[in-house]
Amino acid sequence: MDTSGPFPVATIDVTLPSAAGDPAILVQIWYPTASNPSAVTSLSESTPPPCSKALDHRQLAGSEQQFPIILYAPGSGGVKDDSASTTAELASHGYIILAIDDIERDPHPPVAEGEILPPLIFDYSSDAAFSALLQTAARKARLQAEWAMTALDRFEACANADWHARVHFDRVGFFGFSFGGATAAEAGTFDPRVVAVANLDGSLMGHAAFGALEKPYMAILTRDDLFPSPRQLWSSHPYTRNLATLIERDLREEVRLVNRPGSFSMQCLS
Repeated sequence: MDTSGPFPVATIDVTLPSAAGDPAILVQIWYPTASNPSAVTSLSESTPPPCSKALDHRQLAGSEQQFPIILYAPGSGGVKDDSASTTAELASHGYIILAIDDIERDPHPPVAEGEILPPLIFDYSSDAAFSALLQTAARKARLQAEWAMTALDRFEACANADWHARVHFDRVGFFGFSFGGATAAEAGTFDPRVVAVANLDGSLMGHAAFGALEKPYMAILTRDDLFPSPRQLWSSHPYTRNLATLIERDLREEVRLVNRPGSFSMQCLS
């Protein structure tokens, strides 16, 4: 897609290493560039370069303007460029986007020693399966949110003088699609650097589902009918009942969030 903002946009895949020997984090960065590409240009390599090397020849647009960061998380099992047209559009308006893969794609997921995080399966077929889904989703949302904030720490640590002087690392937005929206919301519950959250058609999991998020919040939903009916909530079919229970729980909290100052919601009808 062509972008509508005043800045030309470039993107690069980057390896964010750890000084402590922890696994590297692979990210994609979209940014307003000083060059003038005719289209959004991917500078990806088969092995993404370390951050410090990658940024050496990447100049931000202008000479003194400062740019805010927005973090991005994809849907469950997704990759960092799944919403490339959206990230490019945001970058064209003066944002730097730091995007991560879903942690299930990482060969070294950020789990505690000895912990095994099972794949997230959206199974509503029984009460036991639904309970397991909620537990796994809550844990994954927290781990992935922490992973994204660790990526931000490493990005700040490796930024060269120009990027460090012109990028706001201490106040960031976080948006995500589907489960990435749950990740963004969870990050807003514990990290003060996250000052606003946008959830693009995702659920709420973990602490964010139970009133812990108190940041400006944007929700974009693509459901024709919002709240489930009493018949669905009390259905004898576990799948119908459990899915309706999750939807009602999410929507009640999202209604609270979007009615707070600085928040916004949009329902997109099919």
